Amino acid sequence: PRVWAIRADVDSLRRTMTVTLCADPGIYPMRLFLSGECVAAVYQDGRRLPEEDRTFDQAAGVLEVRSDWSGRTVLDMEFGTKTAVETNSLEPKPSAFTLFPNAPNPFNSSTIIRYELPESAYVHLSIYALLGQRIRTLVDGHRKAGSHAVTWDGKGEGDADAASGIYLVRMEVRKEGDAVGGERIRKLALMR
Repeated sequence: PRVWAIRADVDSLRRTMTVTLCADPGIYPMRLFLSGECVAAVYQDGRRLPEEDRTFDQAAGVLEVRSDWSGRTVLDMEFGTKTAVETNSLEPKPSAFTLFPNAPNPFNSSTIIRYELPESAYVHLSIYALLGQRIRTLVDGHRKAGSHAVTWDGKGEGDADAASGIYLVRMEVRKEGDAVGGERIRKLALMR
């Protein structure tokens, strides 16, 4: 079956995401990648789906929804407790500096960018245009070891809306004593 995402909106205050999509008719599972959030409820066209119709693998960040798809569909997801912001002492320590793909991607109003640090470090995370111009700095400071998340609202430094297009998120990590810990780059697609 073919599925086309038309639009994805994230409301970080209410901890919800709405995905509007078109899908070939039929009953089959659909997988969405959600960057490790804890999914509390899923609604299809306003109807809450029973828990047996969805599974969520939090480690992989994959939500699988089994339903009867027919053309244009709206999925609303409510997220439970924050899992991507800070790692507590019971969770395993990350083994490497990691910059995860943003979610949703492509996006139109905001997207969540997750990263992990195996140890405390200075982090500089910025959005760049493909030609190298810095659009906005999202993180610039010391962060504890663990999992972190930051939201980009699709705006530049002056709070002006960025144009539709492909952007790069660049994370530079420096360990204690200014030794370079690493650099990671990912692509993001902004669609207005």
